[in-house]
Amino acid sequence: TKAALVLEGIDFLIRSPTGLPAEDKGAGTFLTAGQAPLHVAYCRFSAKVHDYLTCIASSASITVVRNCEFLRPASVPIQLYPRSRTRCVIENCIHAGAYVLAIHDHGHAEDAELCLKHNTFISPECPLIHFGHIAAPTKPLRVEASRTLFDTTKIWQIVPSMSLDKLLQPAEAE
Repeated sequence: TKAALVLEGIDFLIRSPTGLPAEDKGAGTFLTAGQAPLHVAYCRFSAKVHDYLTCIASSASITVVRNCEFLRPASVPIQLYPRSRTRCVIENCIHAGAYVLAIHDHGHAEDAELCLKHNTFISPECPLIHFGHIAAPTKPLRVEASRTLFDTTKIWQIVPSMSLDKLLQPAEAE
């Protein structure tokens, strides 16, 4: 969608669009939000498709996900593409599966912010948050995490120079 969107109290059971058995791979993305605000609350996402790619892909100026359950929902339930003045809030959510969040930073000239509050994130296999820096150095992405339980062996997976031919130097990465 490219218009502002509010979703509340919806139970999403994600299946393969072709009706293939649960062990088949690659069903795609359930919801893609453009630049307009996205608010998702009191929703449950679960998948019957192995390796479903994404529940929510957002380039929205404001992305708010509150009081939601992600129960083996996808490889990456939430993918963010931050821009200048982007704000993402994930609050009071439960996640049990692989990654909870992927951030693909294509660069932004002004501040962008991620706020994680009162969540429970469980992933026995993967880092919970994948951060891929794709563009030239920009302003930092501010991250605030409070009262959030991370039950995993790794929290952050940082790829500082995705799609570049060389690894960024420390001064460039800061």
